[in-house]
Amino acid sequence: MTSMHHCLLWSAEDVAVRFLESLAAGDAEIARHLLAPDVRYRFAGVWVGRGRERVSHALQRVAGGHGRFDVAIHDVSADHPETSTRSGAVDVVRTLRTDHLRLGPMHLQFAVQGTARIRDGKITVWEDRVGATVMTSALGRGLLGTVVPGVRPHLPRT
Repeated sequence: MTSMHHCLLWSAEDVAVRFLESLAAGDAEIARHLLAPDVRYRFAGVWVGRGRERVSHALQRVAGGHGRFDVAIHDVSADHPETSTRSGAVDVVRTLRTDHLRLGPMHLQFAVQGTARIRDGKITVWEDRVGATVMTSALGRGLLGTVVPGVRPHLPRT
């Protein structure tokens, strides 16, 4: 039995962290398994997808494995409603992290504030907030790094 069969035994924080780690490892099957059928995903204020298939496809295109996505998680916190022991309760998990994307020779690295709503061990809503200034800076450094590899960002290790 693989670890993905135990997601109902995991805390909401575990589900959020394992989701990010599975994307970084290129394990689309585990990431997909942690999504609710009606999941919604929003990045920087824009709804990217709704439904497990669409969200999985969108995330796999970006993360895709082979070292294209990595993450350093700096903090994880959660709000657990008093009814969290009952089926159907929604936990809210917040992550503060640094994402690193490699798109060919371009490396993009930026701070992300993520919020996940988790019900019955499945992610129902995933929202990533990234400031416009942060993205502009990451894009500028990423473009410069394509011609001057020494300025490429390196993911901090926590």
